[in-house]
Amino acid sequence: MPKLKVNGINLYHELHGSGEPVVFIAGLAADHNNWGTVVSEFAKKYQVIIFDNRGIGQTDCPDSQYSIEMMADDTIELVKKMGLSKAHFIGSSMGGAIVQQIAYKYPEFTKSVVIENSTYRFPSLCLSTIGKSTISLMEKNAYTEEIFKIILHFVYSEKFLSRNNMLESITKMAFQSPYPVTAAGYRGQFNACMTFDSSAWLNNIHQPSLVIAADKDLLVDHLEAKEIVKRIANAKYYCFKDVGHLPHIERPEEFCNIVFDFIKKH
Repeated sequence: MPKLKVNGINLYHELHGSGEPVVFIAGLAADHNNWGTVVSEFAKKYQVIIFDNRGIGQTDCPDSQYSIEMMADDTIELVKKMGLSKAHFIGSSMGGAIVQQIAYKYPEFTKSVVIENSTYRFPSLCLSTIGKSTISLMEKNAYTEEIFKIILHFVYSEKFLSRNNMLESITKMAFQSPYPVTAAGYRGQFNACMTFDSSAWLNNIHQPSLVIAADKDLLVDHLEAKEIVKRIANAKYYCFKDVGHLPHIERPEEFCNIVFDFIKKH
């Protein structure tokens, strides 16, 4: 699939299906494959755009300072170069921050937004500790499968990881990737998260918004999602039960149903 020159980097993207465009934006250290559990269902109804953010996958990985605003600019430049005038935007975690920035800075491109397991300000102790430790281990070439498995217990619910061979399967997929995350890419994205704060302008977002949370999310508390709902006028809220940080992976069918129901109204 093609790469496009976007804001000085080569950005990898894929198109699936046809219809109204829906742009999916992945979270920290996740590439376009993160949406693999839901792409085929969305592609039955919409034109799906998935891509690798700067610093991950097959997109360029500049060793420089990143910001959420920069990655929002990347996304909109991609949309423009694809000849699209408006789209629905769905973002997970860091991707949810990028979606907030898009809705605020580029309202004319935004039909609706879905903010999944994200926050208006990231620096929680848990996320900060995991991020800094991961960067340090990567820089020392000491990031192992066993350490990755420990981190997965903060990302997914125990109920999900207890499924037959799930922990091993996710670990194998990550460490056999032909495009593994690098220290530079992880550091750039992590620092973008740590410097993000939308609290001053969230109430200026007026597009139809769905805010998703999960009650077993250890990285972003569901109460932070409720704070986003308070600040965006008429935002809708949905909280997954017994689910961790990535509902679209743990409960893809439920995720598709609630997002379909939301998007079709807008």
